Amino acid sequence: MSMEIEEGYKNILGLRIYYKLFKANSEKKLITLHGGPGGSHDYLEPLSELSKHGVNVLFYDQFGCGRSEEPKELSKYTVDYGVEELEELRKQIFNDKVVILGHSYGGLLALAYAIKYKENLKGCSLFY
Repeated sequence: MSMEIEEGYKNILGLRIYYKLFKANSEKKLITLHGGPGGSHDYLEPLSELSKHGVNVLFYDQFGCGRSEEPKELSKYTVDYGVEELEELRKQIFNDKVVILGHSYGGLLALAYAIKYKENLKGCSLFY
C-alpha cells in the first residue's frame, strides 16, 4: 500500500488545530483521540503503522494541547466543545464515516461524540 503523510493546521472553531494524517488512499478512516487534557497525540503515533495496512490514520492535538492553540475563554474548556471540535475536523479532513479510537480522556470524548454524532461513525473504541 502506498502511504503519504500530510500535516499542518486547520482552523477549527476559530482556533489553529494541529493535525497529522497518514494517508493510505483507502475507504478506511481512523481518528485517534489522545488522553489528557493537556497531553498531545505523539504517544499514539505507533498506530500510524495501520496506514501500511490500508487505514487512513488521523492524529490531532485537541484544543489547548500539544501544538494546538489555546482558547482565550475558559468557558470553552468543556467536553461539548471538544465534541464540536472533533466533528468539524472530521468534516474538514474526511467528510465521511469514521472509526474513532480514544485513550483515557480521549475515550470520554469518543463516547460523548458517539452519543451526539453516531450517524458519522463506523465504530468507536476506547482504551485506558
